[in-house]
This record gives sequence, C-alpha cells and structure tokens, in this order.
Amino acid sequence: MKNGDMPAMPIEINGFGQYAPEVYGGLTKREMFAMHFMASWINHHGSANDYGFSVKNAALSAIECADALLSELEN
Repeated sequence: MKNGDMPAMPIEINGFGQYAPEVYGGLTKREMFAMHFMASWINHHGSANDYGFSVKNAALSAIECADALLSELEN
C-alpha cells in the first residue's frame, strides 16, 4: 500500500502496534493533506463568491500539493 493510501489516523486494534486500515477506514493521508491545503488556500484567498476563483482549480491545486508532499516524503 502506498504511503498516500495509508490511513491518516490509524486505530490500533490489539495494543501491539498493529493496525487494520481495512477495518477502520477514514481519510487517507492524501485526502487529509489535500483537505488542509484546500482550507489554507480558501483562508488565504477568500471564498469563490468574494473573488470569483474557480473552486475546481483550487481543488486540483490542493491535490497537486498533496501529491507533491507525499512524493517528497518518500525521498
């Protein structure tokens, strides 16, 4: 499983450091990073209604940033 597909906050199931992402789903690291990048982008630029930016472009930028971060973390 790729790092970006791992759970962002895994739940320990037996007290011995073993995790069960297939049982305890939730956000992946990639989704969590993209969520934070998107929130930061909106916080910095304001809402789409205020400035008329494309939310699709903002979302694509957030995903691109998340992928770039995960790529660098693997190095």
